[in-house]
This record gives sequence, C-alpha cells and structure tokens, in this order.
Amino acid sequence: MPHVEVNKFGPGRYESLVLKTWISKHDGSNKRITGRLEGTYTVYCGEGNEHDFEVKEDIVYWASETGPDTDALLLFEIHNLLTTVDAPYELAGRIVNYALEDWSDPCEVTEL
Repeated sequence: MPHVEVNKFGPGRYESLVLKTWISKHDGSNKRITGRLEGTYTVYCGEGNEHDFEVKEDIVYWASETGPDTDALLLFEIHNLLTTVDAPYELAGRIVNYALEDWSDPCEVTEL
C-alpha cells in the first residue's frame, strides 16, 4: 500500500477540496505518481449565481517521463515533502481548471 500525502486546504476557494498524492511502483523500478483532487468547488457564473461543481480528477505521471511539465513537477514536490506553501494550491487550481473544461454554466441561455 503506497504512502498517501493528504493536503487539506484552509478557508478560501479550495476549502471543500482534498488533494491526495501517492507513488506506486510498476514494471519493476518505474514509479508512477498520482494526484487526485476530490470535493466540491463553487463556481460563480456570469449571472452572479453560485454553482457547486463536484470534482474528482486524477493526474498521473511516470517518474521516468518527468520533464518540464509543471503538473508533474508540482506532484513530485508535494509528495517528496519539499512542499512550498503554494505548491498544493497551484496544483489544485490547475486540476480545477482541467475539470471545468467540460462544465457549462446552467444559467447561460443559448438561443436556437
């Protein structure tokens, strides 16, 4: 069972979210690092209304393939306890943005 790092956020826009990271070995020595963001994120739409958006999003990287990708670097930084205060927040924001790509504003009326 891999060790799981759990980041809970204080008051603010991510307070209902939890970021978990873990490393698991696959194919011998090749390690896979996973980040999972779960919880509720509040979206404020153009009409000024609040909408709760359920987030359950994973990002996965192989240790042998890390490069200049910001998500992968943040994941390794968080999991290896070299965490700066901003790293979990920055990664959570990036994952929320990925999750919101498929979200549509229910208050937005489209004319046919």
